[in-house]
Amino acid sequence: MAIWIPKQISSQGPRYEALVNALERDIQTGRAEPGMRLLPMRELAYQLGISVGTVTRAYQTAQKRGLISGEVGRGSFVRTPDKSDARFYGDGRGDLGSIDLSLNLPPTGRSEAALKKALSDLSKTDDLSQLMQYLPHSGLARHRQAIAKWWKGSHVDPDCLVLTQGAQHAMALAIAALTKPGDTVICESMSYAGIKALANFAQLRLVGAPLDRDGVIPEKLEELVQKTRARVLYLIPNLQNPSATVLPESRRRAIADIMERHALHLIEGDVYDFLLNKRLDPIAEYARERTFYVGSFSKSLAPGLRIGFVSPPPQYMDRMVSGVRATAWMATPMMAEIISRWIEDGTADSLIEAKRQEAIARVALVRKLFGKNIFALPKATYHVWLDLPERWRASEFVAAAKRHGITITPTEAVIVGHHPINGVRICLGAAESIIRLDQALNTLKSIVDAGAHQALSVV
Repeated sequence: MAIWIPKQISSQGPRYEALVNALERDIQTGRAEPGMRLLPMRELAYQLGISVGTVTRAYQTAQKRGLISGEVGRGSFVRTPDKSDARFYGDGRGDLGSIDLSLNLPPTGRSEAALKKALSDLSKTDDLSQLMQYLPHSGLARHRQAIAKWWKGSHVDPDCLVLTQGAQHAMALAIAALTKPGDTVICESMSYAGIKALANFAQLRLVGAPLDRDGVIPEKLEELVQKTRARVLYLIPNLQNPSATVLPESRRRAIADIMERHALHLIEGDVYDFLLNKRLDPIAEYARERTFYVGSFSKSLAPGLRIGFVSPPPQYMDRMVSGVRATAWMATPMMAEIISRWIEDGTADSLIEAKRQEAIARVALVRKLFGKNIFALPKATYHVWLDLPERWRASEFVAAAKRHGITITPTEAVIVGHHPINGVRICLGAAESIIRLDQALNTLKSIVDAGAHQALSVV
């Protein structure tokens, strides 16, 4: 295994700081790769001719800065940079010849052709002049009505619905309404990188509740509520990101009861429910007065449309409208119009069913190659969590995959707290074809089966 040793450290300033700066510089230039091991402190001190205390302080500082991570009994390692507050993980482009399975994209399918037709049809109507104006902050009534009708359920009332620039915008509005800097928010022990970014931006403490293969465990969740005195939850009951778990109805009802007993508010993300065989009632159906229900068309239709919504408890409706006005004035009317037309003429249902069938085919590849090593494997999902064998550390596995042209999401991008989780998220939709995905998955399978010392020879 490669070991990081600095080529040189500056003679200017404190020695421990110079050592940290050398490490940071090597990470930026690629000389120190994610997963690379650092020498034990005494050994590095001996090699550099400095005190053990200086190296100890340097390692502590580097860990605080997120440059390295330490594991009891194994040592310290260069950490994969946490980009959750920037582009989360991967931007879908990658290097020439590489494949990025770190970004949770839906397969494109026929969406592009449908969009071309929608724009052409729209150009021939008299609606354009209205759509180019400043419009109500919550969105046009006909857009809210179409979306509410398609989504169904009492938790999505068109009169208590606010259109947003995607689900991330809706989450940010709910966070702003419910929290202040220093507050605690409870989510799953591994969660969507977007909530980590929001918590960091809003200066919140994020605490993770344990998961099993059925999702967050209500009893453990309640223990955390009592311990932290948190008053806000963020959960993804359907095809949870990154675990792909689906919360059973009994747990949804149990969480609603916990919310009532402890006066909790929930931000419920629900952007993958269209992939389920049978749609389950969201927690919002059982706790309407305490739930900010967040939906989006990014996963079901196309991320670039940037239309989401939040259905808040009625008493928070004015706050949400004010939030949209303060942050975006309104969701883009042109995009909301396209989605509304697709809902009304059946295009949305057609595109979504095609994406669902594609997701089923892609999951079948994962089932064939990885089987029981996948944490939760529903019939259709855009992402899966691969549990790694003990011979692999997640950061080493990510680095090995990167050397073979495959980008995947490491543990630290989605982990919340210090839970003993060793695995990676693999996104299935970003590959431009199922053939390309099959090639990438087979390469990953070869890397999993090899030891870390053998991975360089995998082709």
